[in-house]
Amino acid sequence: MARPWCLIPYLFGVIETTVQLQDFDFTLPPESIAQVPAARRDQARLMVVDRAQQRVTHDTFTNIGNYLRAGDVLVVNDTKVIPARLRGRKVGTGGKVEVLLLHELQTGRWEVLLKPAARVRLGMTIEFGAGVLSGRILERCAGGTVVMQFTPVEIYAVLDKCGEVVCTLRLNSWSGSRSRGSHALPSLYTSAGARFNRYARPRSSSTA
Repeated sequence: MARPWCLIPYLFGVIETTVQLQDFDFTLPPESIAQVPAARRDQARLMVVDRAQQRVTHDTFTNIGNYLRAGDVLVVNDTKVIPARLRGRKVGTGGKVEVLLLHELQTGRWEVLLKPAARVRLGMTIEFGAGVLSGRILERCAGGTVVMQFTPVEIYAVLDKCGEVVCTLRLNSWSGSRSRGSHALPSLYTSAGARFNRYARPRSSSTA
């Protein structure tokens, strides 16, 4: 795997080539993955890329004002991590099923991972949170995922009642649900006080 410093030429713009997804593969020890925010959010780590000097340094977010000049634009990422893990039961049998929301295909229709996937058949309905949300299995996809139709279709309104935020390390427990070679599980990555992941739902964009 590549190391993070191998990406520095891209940051400085000294390599003019197409960036490949594998360029961003590197070893990240589990103990280095942030699980909770810093006690004081302004003490989160800040990586500073100086393109003119081709240098990378590290600071804390409280000092970000030292790097801003008149006319600079500050883009605020205020995305929200949704509770994408659902624990439900099959209607009729009561069997337990876990669902991991991956991608909303259209309103109320999602691509998901199931566990255990082998015991769920097409047309089956799963209920979550004492019936506040239900989902019906529509189809199985080639990569090992499943398409589900949820009711109510605006599931964001009820996820706080029946969903759980996925812990970074717990994503490993889903790795066996997809065949090798298929697109990878969404991952969580925390840096400079910001958390990005495929479960992030954009709320608004701000500039200052």
